Amino acid sequence: MAKLKFKSNVEKGDYGESYIFMKLQDEGINIKWLSFGHARHQADFITESGTLIDVKTAMPRPCSRRKNGSFQNHWGFNFHHHGDKQLKIDVFICITLQSTGGTNIFVFPSELISGYNINISDRQLSRGKFDYFKENWDLIK
Repeated sequence: MAKLKFKSNVEKGDYGESYIFMKLQDEGINIKWLSFGHARHQADFITESGTLIDVKTAMPRPCSRRKNGSFQNHWGFNFHHHGDKQLKIDVFICITLQSTGGTNIFVFPSELISGYNINISDRQLSRGKFDYFKENWDLIK
């Protein structure tokens, strides 16, 4: 897969939203794209049943050095806009983009997120900490 590079955070966000739009349609989830051309919407998508979905996309950042000298990557996701927590969102979909082009997609119900952000590390991924949420589209259906 080609290496992903984005010129701006807006471009990265647009990529993530487009990717999830196609994924949700493939899963048979009918949605309306709220933020397409309208950056002021708090949610990116709404389902037929009224579930509000916001997509978060992150590239890896080297975090801490492992014992073998290599760096552990982490992905950071913010659930706020300029310090105001996103209260009306029902589901957050977080995409961990790999610099090599791979992805992980996590579906988090908003009631499980107590803070303003989540960091996901290589170690957490390898240990399966978030496996339940990995592409768990049933949490939206």
